[in-house]
Amino acid sequence: MCRFCPFAQRTWIDLNEKGVPYTLYEVAIKNPKTGLWHQLNEKPEWFLKLNPLGKVPTLAYKEADATHSVYESNICNEFLEDYQPSPSLFAIHPVCKARERTNKLVPLFYRVLVRQDKEQKEVAREIQDQFYWLEEQVDSQGPYFMGRDFSMVDITLLPWFIRMFILEHYRGFGLPADCKKLAAWH
Repeated sequence: MCRFCPFAQRTWIDLNEKGVPYTLYEVAIKNPKTGLWHQLNEKPEWFLKLNPLGKVPTLAYKEADATHSVYESNICNEFLEDYQPSPSLFAIHPVCKARERTNKLVPLFYRVLVRQDKEQKEVAREIQDQFYWLEEQVDSQGPYFMGRDFSMVDITLLPWFIRMFILEHYRGFGLPADCKKLAAWH
């Protein structure tokens, strides 16, 4: 796990919401001397045995004599839902479950921060469109995205909304002022 990684934070939130006992092991994803991303051969061997991709989050658990591992935040969170179904953080109704999984904010957020060219303005417009789409999806009764219950959509989006200041500072835009429901949720 890496505490500042938004993907790892998703699974960390899920573990805590479900009350699953765990031991947190920090794995540096950047070399502190250079500030560059660690190459696979620079990551701990024990970690690469659990996750050959070397990414966080990674869940590991023992069952009988075997150690199993699960990685990638969405897969980890779906695993946790099966491993400990209560409290359920996924919607039961298929339409609501689809709504939980349908958003483009995360890849757009990355693209607008990485782009240094004219395409950046196009991606910024796409993010604004995504904010308006999300605004239509938020349950106005709140306090959570899907209404009165904390759910996987809150877990998925929250680490990115916490980082909204990055868009505001480095790209000069953020959540549109007329996205009142999103602002109240955030």
